[in-house]
Amino acid sequence: CGKIEGGGFNEYLYCELRFEKDSVKVTHRTLLITSVYDKIENTEKSEHKTYKWKIQNNIIIIENFTGYGQLIFKNEQLVSDKDLIFTKIDENIK
Repeated sequence: CGKIEGGGFNEYLYCELRFEKDSVKVTHRTLLITSVYDKIENTEKSEHKTYKWKIQNNIIIIENFTGYGQLIFKNEQLVSDKDLIFTKIDENIK
């Protein structure tokens, strides 16, 4: 978060992983919320790439994707060896 003339802003960065049978779509999203003179504006950007994936010994290997280290499926969550946790989101929730 930060200050700008007349208000401030918050920037949120997050990553979404959508697994299919033999591929995973990795989407990086940036959400910028600005408040200037009591007017709130949301700006969202996203970019994605698709990778092949496989599982070996409970470790999920996403080919050519190194941003989060090894991912292990544990207690309904993907846990990274870099202390990042991805929580399963139900696709039926909008």
